[in-house]
Amino acid sequence: MKKKKILCFCPTLPLFLSPAIQSVMSSGDALTAGKTGGVGSAFFHLHDNGTLDYQVQIAGLSSEVVGLTIELKPRRRSKRSVLYDLAPEFDRPSGRATGSWSRLEARHIHMLLQNELFINVATAHSQEGELRGQIRGLLYSGLEAPRHEIPIPLAGQFVAPPVLTSAGGHAWVSVDERCHLHYEIVVAGLSKADDLTVSAHLHGFAEIGELGESSTNHKRLLTGFYGSQAQGVLKDISVELLRHLDRGTAFIQVSTKVNTRGEIRGRVHVPNNCEFGTRGEVEVAEFDGLFVHDPEELKKDPHTCFFESQHHAHGSLWTPNYNNCFTCSCQKRTVICDPVICPVLTCSRTIQPEDKCCPVCLERKDPKNMKTPERLDEHPEGSEPSLCLT
Repeated sequence: MKKKKILCFCPTLPLFLSPAIQSVMSSGDALTAGKTGGVGSAFFHLHDNGTLDYQVQIAGLSSEVVGLTIELKPRRRSKRSVLYDLAPEFDRPSGRATGSWSRLEARHIHMLLQNELFINVATAHSQEGELRGQIRGLLYSGLEAPRHEIPIPLAGQFVAPPVLTSAGGHAWVSVDERCHLHYEIVVAGLSKADDLTVSAHLHGFAEIGELGESSTNHKRLLTGFYGSQAQGVLKDISVELLRHLDRGTAFIQVSTKVNTRGEIRGRVHVPNNCEFGTRGEVEVAEFDGLFVHDPEELKKDPHTCFFESQHHAHGSLWTPNYNNCFTCSCQKRTVICDPVICPVLTCSRTIQPEDKCCPVCLERKDPKNMKTPERLDEHPEGSEPSLCLT
């Protein structure tokens, strides 16, 4: 009896709707987990003919790269299954590898699309792998983040001072014609406890990593994480922050309850023309805001969230009535509330303001006449608390 051939016709999705195949390599996900503060970021594009284009960048490692491979999940830790060697394409000075894998077998394509492949980075100090990450697809988010470009790496080694962390991450960031910032962040290698209290901020300073008093006006909370990802749109960005994005003197910093001043960080350079001639756009955005906050209009919006007897617009942030030590956000009819992370204070005496979540240092100047501050003071070393918003 002859076997019948079954043909499967799979329609090709437009590029912007296709899943973004990517990987974040971290030391926490290595076969022998560690905390090096390094990161690897990979982005792939699968063509209709089975060719796989790849772009990989690596930064913050403890020693030089000696191996870069795509692998299967090992059955035993001591026995790795290497499918493809990317090391010949790796350029040490730039820390990048760019090329194509043209001989993918059908089963390997299936494994790729089923998130069953991994990318491993071996170094002179860690021959089996200092960094490792699962290759997986991200579904279309509806944002204008430039997924066709290699993302911005986020590493503990980029924090000031550097942090030896098990985590790593990357981010896509863009500014549209209305000067709205679109972002998408993926983090890997964190412990489960840290995953619950992760937050990201966008910073802009005269020099990257310089934490001074001027930082207060150029820091924006992006959003709390839902799992290992964060995404959204910022519409009311200051001209100063847009200028830092244009100059490449801005950075994204992800903080956790363990490292409240930054777990991983990456420099962001997004050329834009928003510094001049954007007043009309700002006025339009403010005019649109009148409708967004109108209770009757909010009820009609399918993405509105209803929480504590109030409607909240998609993308909005607020402090819930039930606990001022949480920050809530509305993400397409879903309310996500993250706990506020208070900074570690080094002063000898602190007070707890009644209307604030976090304690503050008690000033030594005439403590008897001291009034409850209206906002949190900056940390004595100059860095703002990561999540305590007022």
